[in-house]
Amino acid sequence: MARNVLEHRPALRGWRRIFISLVSLVLVGLGTLVAVPGARASAVPANPQPRALPSTLVWGLTTTPRTLFGPSDYAWYASTVMTLIQGQMLVYGPGEQLEPGILSSWKTVSPLEYQYTVRSGVKFSDGNPVTAADIAYDLNLNFNAKLASQFGSLFVNVKSITYSGNVVTVKLSHPDALVRQLPASEAGMVYEKASVEKNLLDYGTPQVIPIGAGPYKVSSFVPDSQITLVQNPYWYGPKQRFKTIIFKIIPDPDTMLLALRSGQINGTFNVGVLKEYAPFSNLEYFPALIWNGLTMDMTESPFSDIHVREALYYATNRQALVTGADNGLGTVSSTVEDPGIYGSALPKSQLDSLYNQIETFPYNIKKAKQALAMSVAPHGFTTTLNVPEDDPTDSLYAELLKSEWAQIGVTLNIRLMPGGPRFQIILNHAKNLGIQIIGNSPDAADPVEMPWEYFSSQQAAVNGNNSSNLRVPAVDNLINEAQAAGLATSARDSIEAAIVASKYVPIIPISWRQDAVALQKGWSISGLGPFVPDTYWTENISA
Repeated sequence: MARNVLEHRPALRGWRRIFISLVSLVLVGLGTLVAVPGARASAVPANPQPRALPSTLVWGLTTTPRTLFGPSDYAWYASTVMTLIQGQMLVYGPGEQLEPGILSSWKTVSPLEYQYTVRSGVKFSDGNPVTAADIAYDLNLNFNAKLASQFGSLFVNVKSITYSGNVVTVKLSHPDALVRQLPASEAGMVYEKASVEKNLLDYGTPQVIPIGAGPYKVSSFVPDSQITLVQNPYWYGPKQRFKTIIFKIIPDPDTMLLALRSGQINGTFNVGVLKEYAPFSNLEYFPALIWNGLTMDMTESPFSDIHVREALYYATNRQALVTGADNGLGTVSSTVEDPGIYGSALPKSQLDSLYNQIETFPYNIKKAKQALAMSVAPHGFTTTLNVPEDDPTDSLYAELLKSEWAQIGVTLNIRLMPGGPRFQIILNHAKNLGIQIIGNSPDAADPVEMPWEYFSSQQAAVNGNNSSNLRVPAVDNLINEAQAAGLATSARDSIEAAIVASKYVPIIPISWRQDAVALQKGWSISGLGPFVPDTYWTENISA
């Protein structure tokens, strides 16, 4: 699934590198790659040594991760902690091309088979070696029924994951370029098989600290207080800049700001209201490919009536939502996929032409009332929106929607609930999903992922993100073609799938967002872009 980004905002998610182009990524994925000799093979950026950095980095988080185990806590803010502990199978380079990590090389055997070779000499933080058995086990966790991994929907086209010697083989039932990128996503974090097997359902909790192969290991995990990391003595890469990293849990935005001003923390991705941070910190902005919007369950009344869906779309003042709640980071969106992900895959003129074909319903209360009058609920209805209680941005969205929709006779009840259980409602995919508020972004540099997850019939199922339950054969065919095609065709097919989907009005798109990070004055961080949670991002901090 696309990564959930609603559980930690105010500023949504922070990421790694500007999305330059997907061309190199696709070309790389079609052949065989091997580790590049020298420093690059470590998969850690070789940045100049910083000046005057302390030995301890103190970083602000707004929420305690439910666990430090990716399959059971699939959220951006948790990834920024977990990657440093677990390490990554693969990483993205400056142009979003795949580069070696704990996997030293990989190749595309056929459109239905990928092979990955495990780097020799890598050890977990307890001194045990990382083996192909560990890697295969970690990937196969996504099929474990007891665990019900939140990554499960990303692997629906995977037929088998096996290993022999130091090589892991992934076989597919259908071509799927996304699977090739997953080792560089949160699904590519590395866990020790023996330790997970002993405590599968409690793994990553304060009672069962995870064991990983990243640059740090957990020293202490105190919920609602802090998580302390210290250097992993068995880390295979270059020496780390910080001996200790402390993640302080600070739920209140004002308290977070005061902590940064006073020097109690060195930085945070949760920067709250940007204008309040600007005078007291170094704010750095970067593209994040985040989509915010609403889905409507097309299988249940009243949302099964297209006139209801059109009425709600017309009654949603998207520009007001972006202006009032997105802190200047957002622009009004027309579909799930930020066009920035296509890079140079298509000429701009062609990209613009395709996006202009996506059907939208500009804010118009008169047209909203007319559409509702033609529906099964001409006098309005009452519905409930589940809102993550730890996300002020979504709370603002909800209050604005409540006011706007009341103008056409729709009563919106707002139910605040913890972010994890709220997201699980979507994944459980039970009946009556109703209206769902979404904040997601791609897991990997694959232009098909977001349309696949929100418009494909394959995702209108348990563990799927398609909470509108859109099922249109023409859309499925375009997405299937895109998953198996080269870059230009894949890009065009995925946008055309969004064009066809828009005619059924399954979603109300609100915004595409960039993001920001705040650091103490005199500090900076480089290499920011869409996939920073899945990198050793602390190595990019300098003074």
